[in-house]
Amino acid sequence: MFTPPPQSILIFEHVTGGGLAGEPMPESWAVEGAAMRRALAAEFAAGRPAPRVIVALDPRLPDEPGPWRTARVDSIERLEALTREADCTLLIAPETNGVLEGLIRRLGRGPTRLLNASAQAVALAGDKAAMANRLRSRKLPTPRTLLLEADDRPPDDWNYPAVVKPVDGAGSLDTFRIDRSEGFLKLPGRGGRLLLQEFVPGRPLSATFLVRPFCRPRLLAVGEQRVEIVDGRFSYGGGRLPADDLVGLDVDPLAKALTAVPGLEGLVGVDFIHDPGRRRIAILDVNPRPTTSIVGILGLTRPGLLAECWALNEFEDEDEWCDMVDEIADDVEIAGPILFASDGSTFRLKDAELVPVGRKEAGLPPRWLAVDIGGANLKAAHSGGAVKASPFAVWRDPIGLAAALKGLAAGLPPFESIAVTMTAELCDCFETKRDGVRRVVDAVIEAFDVPDLLFWGTDGAFHDHKATLRDPLVAAASNWLGLATVAAGLVGDGPAVLIDVGSTTTDVIPMAASGVAARGRTDTERLRNGELIYAGVSRTPVCALAAELPFQGSPTGLAAELFATTRDVYLVLGDLPGDPGDSSTADGRAATRDRAVDRMARMACADRESCSADDVLDLARAADRALFDRLLASARRACAATIGTPTTAVVSGSGEFLARRIAEALVGPSGTVRSLAELWGPAASDAACARALLELAAKWEAERAGE
Repeated sequence: MFTPPPQSILIFEHVTGGGLAGEPMPESWAVEGAAMRRALAAEFAAGRPAPRVIVALDPRLPDEPGPWRTARVDSIERLEALTREADCTLLIAPETNGVLEGLIRRLGRGPTRLLNASAQAVALAGDKAAMANRLRSRKLPTPRTLLLEADDRPPDDWNYPAVVKPVDGAGSLDTFRIDRSEGFLKLPGRGGRLLLQEFVPGRPLSATFLVRPFCRPRLLAVGEQRVEIVDGRFSYGGGRLPADDLVGLDVDPLAKALTAVPGLEGLVGVDFIHDPGRRRIAILDVNPRPTTSIVGILGLTRPGLLAECWALNEFEDEDEWCDMVDEIADDVEIAGPILFASDGSTFRLKDAELVPVGRKEAGLPPRWLAVDIGGANLKAAHSGGAVKASPFAVWRDPIGLAAALKGLAAGLPPFESIAVTMTAELCDCFETKRDGVRRVVDAVIEAFDVPDLLFWGTDGAFHDHKATLRDPLVAAASNWLGLATVAAGLVGDGPAVLIDVGSTTTDVIPMAASGVAARGRTDTERLRNGELIYAGVSRTPVCALAAELPFQGSPTGLAAELFATTRDVYLVLGDLPGDPGDSSTADGRAATRDRAVDRMARMACADRESCSADDVLDLARAADRALFDRLLASARRACAATIGTPTTAVVSGSGEFLARRIAEALVGPSGTVRSLAELWGPAASDAACARALLELAAKWEAERAGE
């Protein structure tokens, strides 16, 4: 018996734990989960009869305009309240750490109908050891499997190569191939319950089924997975639908694997290895949830058809439903092949080239790339969740900026639109800041050919490249305002301050109930008001912090030479990680703590023979205190002139550890400090200006769509 068609559907995708479900999810899941969320929201919105679609978004994510209503969710209680507004709810989450099972158990008690498998089914399928035993007991082909507890070791008689993975993992996360028993002891982060499996050679494939109560599972498609093994680690990169050369493939064991898990419903995947030479398969996993292959399936079928089969239509009998589901399978076979990436990008092969499949037809927003172009570093944030930074000294090679921007984007998912902010125009390789902005704009145009190319301005608005070239100074040193505009939305009505400590500079931006309360707009004005301090945690020369510092028990003058920078201070103190492969230091030697000790000693015209490591540690503490005092004094002056004593602070940047100390001194014990590393992740906090620009670009896109 089928339930009436729903009038409203809530779609929620678990991005990070926070107050919802425990530990944060890996960044790879955030990217893949977002792709599934957008694709399935568009699919249900296109169905007939058309339901009202509600997309529940984490408040830290940028807006996603589309044919749906967006609701912000910051707690499980808020999510429960939203489910009471919806006839049906679809949860998109991994089985890892019991996240999906926990959400189903909690929300399944309410009035909404969950379009997910039961909690019991998720628990069984998510426990790979139990699932392997279940498949073996039903004589279904699956690799030899052994559960290893925390202190166990592989048995001596195990055959290699072998696969080691978490007992509740998803998406090839922390999955390794080892070629001998010694490899098990060298696995990174080894601990907890692990699964040891026989390595089965062959093609990695995945079958997607639609499962509905009282009906037998129907196969939608079999796709090929793009799985690579790099340095022994498995990596999932998307796949192809439909897979080619499947002659002789027996899918009956795959359907039987689903019957081994009572309570499955909705989209379900079966991962398996196919050895066509031996005409055999080995079932690896049953995924009791949508997987990224769904973006490929939806790219090959009529919009809304899957939603109608899944939840929107009533059917006279099972045969009628099966016939309609078979239409999807036929569409995939006829319209394919299509290639898809783990971030949801889809491509077709045309004239030996991969051509991106458009998104507007599916009602999806464009993919944005936000770029922050500094004088020493390039930072980018992608709307799919990826963040990337790379050093590039614009003043040394301004002509190479376009190539550097292409390199920055090369490892990121595809995008159709770009938002840009900059500070590189101040580099002394340019005659003026006006000339610098124009040169940066030219480099961006050379690097990227996209329909939407926007430059953020100090007037708090986006400008196209033509307007920016006509009035270049509007885009000069604009990145701080983008971050401050977004940060102002994260605090309440009370006086607040944004403190962003980067590698070279520190921004202190007062904020009030009306928004950004900074007195300065240009760098010169901001320097004058204490809102910009040219000091950071990496590139600032130590000799610029003070004329003298305590050394070996006495005030000692510092050498006015570039012997060491603040990066050495924080390498010595352990606040920044070392990097033996990085030689972009004052002496060109490795960015390690040992080398940093040598560089810091030279600030007092000493060396490792004339001073101890403790002497240098004391010198580093004094240098840190000098920087802290300088930044705190500027922050107090900036706040006193505009908002008084702040009650809330937002901290970010590669030096967020220092920004937090300053913030705590400003707001006092009764104040609140909000960390963008905790809200967005450490990489996004480091690239906070680019990450904030994504939210502003999404707002711009939504406003344009509403015109």
